[in-house]
Amino acid sequence: MDSRVYWIWLAQALTPGNAAIEPLLAAFGDAAAVYAADEAALRPLSLPPELAARLSDKSLKEARAILERTVNVGDWILTPADAAYPACLQRLTDRPAVLYGRGTMPDLETFPGIGLVGTRGASAQGLTDAYRMAAGLAAAGAIVVSGGALGIDAAAHAGAIAGGGATVVVLACPTTVSYPEENESLRRQAVRAGGALLSEFPPGLPYKCVFAVRNRLIAGLSQGVCLGETPLRSGARIT
Repeated sequence: MDSRVYWIWLAQALTPGNAAIEPLLAAFGDAAAVYAADEAALRPLSLPPELAARLSDKSLKEARAILERTVNVGDWILTPADAAYPACLQRLTDRPAVLYGRGTMPDLETFPGIGLVGTRGASAQGLTDAYRMAAGLAAAGAIVVSGGALGIDAAAHAGAIAGGGATVVVLACPTTVSYPEENESLRRQAVRAGGALLSEFPPGLPYKCVFAVRNRLIAGLSQGVCLGETPLRSGARIT
């Protein structure tokens, strides 16, 4: 059995951003062992009833289908058991059980990630500043991390590519979904330039964009975060 199937099963049971992954892995070690755990073994963890019920469903049909779809579209999967899984995310108490990606995952232990996020409705000066800052960071060897949105995010990704560096586009949807559609070309450029698209959402299943959940990955991948023109109620401030 491909061990990734167990991690996908665990990810689907937890849903993105669930901190219950920490006690589960502390108690059992890996996803296969969590899968093998029965109700009696799970009981001491005092998990929410709905999560305990999902963990008691041992069908791997959906997990196998997700793995097959991911491979068929040319994407890759990283789990906490993989050496290429970002060490900076291992330190999160709600780290993803599975990362779905496209392109090349940069070595963020060697080249620091810098988050650059901001408003979709940026001014012309804000867009210029974000572009120039990202280009300079990329030229200096940093990895620019952002959320792939319109406005400041898009300017940051474009600047990183222009600066000859890699950029990580952290998505709030599967890599197979063209959202926002206006940035489809930019996402393709990011991959061609040696960067990556990254998501917690598998291809082919319904999803809900929860930007606060996505933003924790931007922060987790980054040594520092710069906010560009963020209103008081902006989601970028969560990052």
